[in-house]
Amino acid sequence: ALDAVAFRSVWRGAAAAATRLLFNEVATEARFDGAGGRQLGADAAALAAVLAPYAPRNPGAHVRELTEAAALLALPSAAAAALGAAVATRGGGGGGEGAEGALASAVAALRSVGVSRLSPDQAAAVLSRRVF
Repeated sequence: ALDAVAFRSVWRGAAAAATRLLFNEVATEARFDGAGGRQLGADAAALAAVLAPYAPRNPGAHVRELTEAAALLALPSAAAAALGAAVATRGGGGGGEGAEGALASAVAALRSVGVSRLSPDQAAAVLSRRVF
């Protein structure tokens, strides 16, 4: 049997690997409509429920990226399109204040829909998979 510290390290690693796999291979590769985004959210919640016995305070923290990707994909079409445009223009060209302002604007747009863990680049990759 593993001691508590080793077991915690193993399950956290497994949770991180599962989240990373689902984010990288599903949320940013498959095509989604709003219903598919809601289903991905339900799947993320189910994964969090599996982790609940091991992380009773906040099992959802271990699948946050996947949960946020699902929330983006489940947005109404018009809101997803507008947010996609906002995060796609985050670069502003060659750097400088314009780029910083565009990045800050993209981050603010994501936070307005409850997304705080994903970067604008990650959100753009997810939203590019949205079927309108």
